[in-house]
Parts: sequence; structure tokens; C-alpha cells
Amino acid sequence: MLRNFTIVLVVSTFVVFLGLSRYFYAPIKALSHSISSNLASVAEASVQRRAEKNPVSEIRLLFVGDIMMDRNIRTVAEKKGYDFYFECAMPTFSHYDFVIGNLEGPVTNFASVSRVKTEKDPNLFKFTMSPETLSAMKNSGINIVSIANNHASDFGLEGLRQTKENILKSGLNYFGDLTDENNGILTLTKNDVTFTLIPFNEFSDAVSASKTIKNLKDFSGSDKETSADFKIIFAHWGDEYLPVSKRIRKIAHDFIDAGADLVVGTHPHILQEREEYEGKFGTGQIFYSLGNFIFDQYWSEAVKNGGAVEIVLKNNGEAESRLLPVVLNTEFQPCISE
Repeated sequence: MLRNFTIVLVVSTFVVFLGLSRYFYAPIKALSHSISSNLASVAEASVQRRAEKNPVSEIRLLFVGDIMMDRNIRTVAEKKGYDFYFECAMPTFSHYDFVIGNLEGPVTNFASVSRVKTEKDPNLFKFTMSPETLSAMKNSGINIVSIANNHASDFGLEGLRQTKENILKSGLNYFGDLTDENNGILTLTKNDVTFTLIPFNEFSDAVSASKTIKNLKDFSGSDKETSADFKIIFAHWGDEYLPVSKRIRKIAHDFIDAGADLVVGTHPHILQEREEYEGKFGTGQIFYSLGNFIFDQYWSEAVKNGGAVEIVLKNNGEAESRLLPVVLNTEFQPCISE
């Protein structure tokens, strides 16, 4: 009798348990699903808040080659206006935060002496540009110029002094004065991205490749006051109208090995090759020469057509680059193909 009672009790308990399970299962399942959904929402919101707190931002840079507005260029500009030479490139410039070019000569109140009648006259290569040049550059969208080149001192220290003064008066910025206490280096920050422009002028006694490498290392440390997200060498170097030499290639590789992210070159008056070099700290991009941007050299396609380098820098450390063709139109205005 006791055994039968036990069996009945167990069976009854099991039946009750099944009934209660069916009664409580749906609410428990719903509650569990609700908790899981809430946890997922919280996690998603947390990720979104982190993304909102540290969004990926970027800046866009464009580098162009040699700009020399004396000699024949100056003669045309005095008739048509200095803005004339930038009309075709201006729409492209508007897409960039910073447009950077090589100012191939001083900007002074001295009279031009380069408009000579014979190519044997040494003044043919002694440049000075009108301050109107800088106004036209500013109007076009160029906002930074390098003065680290072999013509910057064509009119001596007074010419260099006037050049720096005129650049700042025009609202442009500059780098490359190797007599400055900061070695001609310019560091800028925008959209949470910091980049440093470090000049190298092969034709100046004030700087050497080894000194430039030291400057690079000074901006490659962990100190936030001196370090930069991206380090760009803007070099004036090489042999005119010739391919890249082994000597220049070695210097470029040394710059990347020392921490440069990008090397952009000018001076040879022709567009030279682009190279990806795997350095000690990662892959660096080298654009050996951008050729001419505005220059009165028209005897071959090589000197008439150059290049512009587009650089996109992001605050997460990523960078992108591409080379854009620069072609002179029938009015000898530089046009950038996108």
C-alpha cells in the first residue's frame, strides 16, 4: 500500500511539475530574450559611443612641383593677370585642405633681371617674382610653399627676408628656411591629424641628409609635444632632366628608414618615378620628382607635363596616396587630371 502511495505521489508531483513548467516557461523565455536583447543594445550603444568619441577623421593634401613666375611667365602675367596661370587648376585645389608647392625663387620688390636677350647671360637664371604671384597663389587655393631650393637666395639675404615677409603678408604659410631656429620645419594639425613637413635642400650648405635624418628622428618619438602622426620630407634634389640616380635613391631610402612616411621631390623639371620602399618602420612612398607646375620650359613633353601627389591622412594612422597627371593646355596653364 505504501509503495502504491509513493508511486502515485511521484507521478502526481511530476504532473504538477510539467504543468507549472508550461505555465512559467513562456514568461521566463521572454524575460531571457529581453535581457539578451538589452545586453546587445547596451554593447552596441557602447561601441557607438566609442566611435562617436573617437571618430575617424582625415585631411587631404595636394603637392605640386616647381612654381617660377619670372622671365616669360612674368611677361604674360603682367598682361593677363597673375590669376590667369591658376585658372585651370583652381577647381582641383578646392578639394584639398592643404595645397603645397615649391616656390622656385624669391618674391621681392627688386626688378626682374631674368628677361634677357641671350641664353648666355647669367641673369637668365636669376629669379625674383612679384608679390602679386603670392596673391594669385592664395586666391587659387595654394596655402603652403617651400622655399628650400637653389633659387631662394638669388637676391641674397635681403631677398630671402622680403620673401618670408611677403609670404606671411599674403596669408600663405611657408617652410624650408634652413636658417630658422626650427630648421625650416613646419608642423600643422587639422581634424585631429598632425603632420610635419621637413625640408631637404641638396644645394644648401645649411643642411645635409644626415641632419635631415636627425630632424626626422626628433619628430618620431613618443613625446606628444614633438612627435607627429605623419612625417613628410619635401626634397629639392637630383639632376635636371635625367632619371633618378643611385645617389638620390639611397638618400630617399635612408629617409624612409629613419621614419619618414612620405618623400616628395622637386628640381629635375621632369616627372620621375614613384617607388614603394619597405623601410625599417614600414612601407614609405617616394615620389622622386613632380616636375614643373608653372615654368617657362616648353621644348619637350617631359618638361611641359608633370605630376601632383594627392595624400589622404587619417587620425587612425592610415594614409593613401595617388599621382595625378599635370598637363599644360594650349594657354600653357597647368591642368590637373583627376
